[in-house]
Parts: sequence; structure tokens; C-alpha cells
Amino acid sequence: MATVLEIPSHCSDFPGLFRRMAPRILRAAVTDELHVFPNVLATRILEAGWQQWPAPQRDAVNGLWHAWLRAILHRYPSSVPASDALEVIAAVTGTLRPWLDIWSDTLTPAADRHLADLVGVWNSEWGMEDLRLGAMDEFHATPELTAWLQGAVWNRLGRTQQDELSRMWRIHASRITYA
Repeated sequence: MATVLEIPSHCSDFPGLFRRMAPRILRAAVTDELHVFPNVLATRILEAGWQQWPAPQRDAVNGLWHAWLRAILHRYPSSVPASDALEVIAAVTGTLRPWLDIWSDTLTPAADRHLADLVGVWNSEWGMEDLRLGAMDEFHATPELTAWLQGAVWNRLGRTQQDELSRMWRIHASRITYA
């Protein structure tokens, strides 16, 4: 599993090695046995060029993203926080929208608790006004995440989180307007 942490240039064929190890690496990631920061995992998957893998392997990895997120949203607590899984999935797929749509359609108490956690972590620790995912900031999450929070799941947030987000967005908007 050290391959995930290796700098790709340390391997003569990092993409090939990662692709061969992907089943073990991803199994460990979804069961929280990998112990690697989500942003590092996402960057390594991108560096391995997973989107160019043969169709059966690429489809299997894409299917894993769907199954992993759905499993998390139906169980609270889960072995991996939803924010960690979403960071990996969004960074490696280059979009949040389909994953946020799955979340919007998952009307479970577990999904709502994960939502509260995600907002708490991403807003307080990273600041959602300029949220970038992946170790190399490969994916700018703020536009899609903000639209989703303001729309599809706004009423699923607690009043305190709604107030915090509204305040943060007002401050951010004033910086853009007057900067």
C-alpha cells in the first residue's frame, strides 16, 4: 500500500503499478484501512490515469464510487466520513454534481447527519468560499457545492448551519464586490 504514498516519479511505471494494485488500495480506502489522507489518495488515482484504464477496470472503479457513497449515506456513523469519500470521488471524477444528486435523493437520517458533518468540516476547517479538493487542488468544489447547499438540501440543514453559511456567503460576496 505504500504505492499510494509514493511520489509517482519514484516508480518506473506508476500508472501500471497503481492500476494493478487498485483493487487492494480501493478496498482498503472504502473500509478505512488505508490511513492516507483523502486528498493524497485522490491525487494518486488521478496520477495513475484511471480515466484511461481499459473500460472494464474504469467501469468497476466508477461503480465503486456510486456504491461507496450510497453505503455511507445509509449508515451513520460510517467507517469513512462522507466528506472524505466525497473529496476523493469529486477530485477523481472532476465533478460534484452527480454525487450531490445521489445525496439529495437519499432521504435518510444518516444522510442528514453526514450532511451536517460535511458542512461543519468543510466550512470550519477548510472554508467553503474557496474549497479545492485533491492534494494538488485539482478540483474547485465551491461553485457546485454552494449551489447544492443553497438549493436541494438547504432545508435539511439545521438553523445554526444555515445562519453560518449565509454569513460566510455574505462576507465572501462583499470581498468579491469590493476587492
